[in-house]
Amino acid sequence: MKKLLCLLTALSLLCLFACSPASTPKTEETLPPTTEVKNYPNMNGYEFVVMHSDQSFVFESGAGLIADSRYQLYADAEELFHCDIVCEFIDISMFDRAQPILQAGDKFADIIPTYSFEVGSFIKNNYAQDISKITTLDLNAPCWDSRYTDIARFGEGLYAIKGAMNPPFEYTYCLVFNKNLCETLGLESPYELVKRNEWTWDKFAEYCRRATRDTNGDNMMTVDDCWGYGGARHDVDIAFWYSAGIPSYQLDERGNWEICINTPEAKTAADRLAQILTFDRTIYDLSGGEQWTYALWDLFPNDQLLFICNYTSMVKQSYLQEMTSDYGLLPIPKYHANQESFISSSDHFNSGIVIPIGNEQTEWTGALLQYLCERSYNEILPLMYEEYEMYMRDEESMEMLKLIHNTSAYEPVSSFFGVYNGEMTLATKQLIINVSLGLTDFSSFYEAYGEMTSENLKTLEAIGH
Repeated sequence: MKKLLCLLTALSLLCLFACSPASTPKTEETLPPTTEVKNYPNMNGYEFVVMHSDQSFVFESGAGLIADSRYQLYADAEELFHCDIVCEFIDISMFDRAQPILQAGDKFADIIPTYSFEVGSFIKNNYAQDISKITTLDLNAPCWDSRYTDIARFGEGLYAIKGAMNPPFEYTYCLVFNKNLCETLGLESPYELVKRNEWTWDKFAEYCRRATRDTNGDNMMTVDDCWGYGGARHDVDIAFWYSAGIPSYQLDERGNWEICINTPEAKTAADRLAQILTFDRTIYDLSGGEQWTYALWDLFPNDQLLFICNYTSMVKQSYLQEMTSDYGLLPIPKYHANQESFISSSDHFNSGIVIPIGNEQTEWTGALLQYLCERSYNEILPLMYEEYEMYMRDEESMEMLKLIHNTSAYEPVSSFFGVYNGEMTLATKQLIINVSLGLTDFSSFYEAYGEMTSENLKTLEAIGH
């Protein structure tokens, strides 16, 4: 199922980068501390139900430092608010579980922390309440992710939020590079390129060309040789296209969505991406479960791959932890050096919080969420960084992780609606095929799919009206 979702996301994200109201990366500055809510409402023993598919909401005592801290946080909240917080983990489709209950007009939960593609199903089907009406929430506080808030606004309403309670960077794309291979090839450390604002698509392509070698001398490039990049093509396709910040959809002057990829800027970027990912022949495509596992467990640790691309959470995996060679973490490179900042795309597995219909205590909910989020920002988030520090081989990787976190970006169409919308997926599938083949004249794509895709965008226009 996860492989299928990743493939569908790849097809969605390549086409569906929106410039408005897409999120803007934060600066790399450290956020200031928050202040706690002081006027706690008495919830009179209210049972506050959390239905989640996000393991960050696990708060079992004895399950580790982060879980223990979250357990204490929830215990404090229960005492201060005079409530009982009940959490249930849903390991199947959250929306499928909730839909019949919500359709019947019954209460399913007070909040639903779940994956963004599930969040979109609640929004699309009008099962998400307008959070902007809740007066006990202060969404300007730095404990809330304003980038996510920006993309969850449709019409006049706000239908999902993301805060320090949610994992901040688990599903954000990055590169991991083999430091030993980099040194063997005599390449300058990519860390220095990042610091000098020279870590770009072109530099990545140059490093991949330098690394790609017929090491066994049989005049054939196979799995036995050394490659610039290896892994699933859809991961690198998503991450690089997104990193350019070029819109595929945007809002027109009437506030309606329109497809806008047929521009010289988009074609130039697509041509360059096709050259790097296809025609340079420096990328060993290991799409598919067993092949992808082989790339991670064998080729990269054996100094046969310079780069791999996946979520930041891959640094926790044993294939990296057991490596003899050193590795380092990097952001996805910029399209060009004049780009304002790095853009680190966050996958649709990143979670948000929905307040579903049926919750009649939204003001209590807002106050409790504000308290939990501010405490999480000050107490849980530092522990998450400390956990990642245990898996890193150098201090620079932690600096890169913070940069990736602070430049992460979300996109509303693909995050919320691009995964299961069949017709939209058909259009994006054709686009990704075109780019991978170097067919970057989008006029033919427009003729075949433009009208259909524009019709599908009306789904978004109806939300919040």
